[in-house]
Amino acid sequence: MRAGKWIYAGLALLLALVVAVIFVLPSVVEQRRAAAPVPVLPTASAVQPAPAAVAADEGSREIADEALGDVLVLSDRLRALGVEAWGGNDWAAARAFVSDGDGAYKARSYAVATTAYRAALTRMQPLEAQAADVLAQALADGQAALAAANKTLAIERFDLALLIDKQNSAAVKGRERALNLDKVLLLVEQAAGFELASDWQNALRSFEAALAVDADWPAAREGRERMRATLAGNNYQAAMSAGYAALAAGKLAQARGEFESALRARPGDKSARDALGQIDTEQKVDRI
Repeated sequence: MRAGKWIYAGLALLLALVVAVIFVLPSVVEQRRAAAPVPVLPTASAVQPAPAAVAADEGSREIADEALGDVLVLSDRLRALGVEAWGGNDWAAARAFVSDGDGAYKARSYAVATTAYRAALTRMQPLEAQAADVLAQALADGQAALAAANKTLAIERFDLALLIDKQNSAAVKGRERALNLDKVLLLVEQAAGFELASDWQNALRSFEAALAVDADWPAAREGRERMRATLAGNNYQAAMSAGYAALAAGKLAQARGEFESALRARPGDKSARDALGQIDTEQKVDRI
């Protein structure tokens, strides 16, 4: 009887557990499920690639740094040559590539940045080789403008030459001559006026004053030599006339002095030498 009671008690307990599982447990599970937060799954756009994948897509930062370093070094050398003034489209294109490369570098697109920097180098490298030709042309243009009395253009071209070579002696001298061009032209014009009026001495002085400002001005040099020749010719003619007059008057010492002056005005002149020889003959006759 005691054993039978325990069996009935166990069966009652088991029956209670079955009822709880069937009727009570489902409602508890539903309550807990409703209270739990629902996890949010990431969208495709929100998924970030792993660092290793980013590096593989964007190339090597070290290579981009090396290309950028080459660009900076060459760019500094070109700027020292004044490339902004004569580089033209090639320099503008190179700077555009550098700008593109900088933008890609900031965005960590190192492969794109490397390509842009190398394209910039391709445009910059020929410019360095062209600097010598640009310098030579600027000097030639400056001299031509100076000869044409174009002061503004001459200064502009010599300034360009000095941007490329700051110590270039031809450019320094040419620019100085261009700055003095107005003064030289004024003095040469004055000299021409004196020459037209047959005022040889003042014409000579004006040409010499122009040469004191610009010793290489062709018109001033030619004018000075012309005035010297004219004055020397005038002195020669005057001395020869005075010498023959003194010789005819028997004033041999005075005649000799005049003929010697004529010979100084025109060295080696045959007429002056013959006249001096005639005086020697006259003096010998007088002594005899």
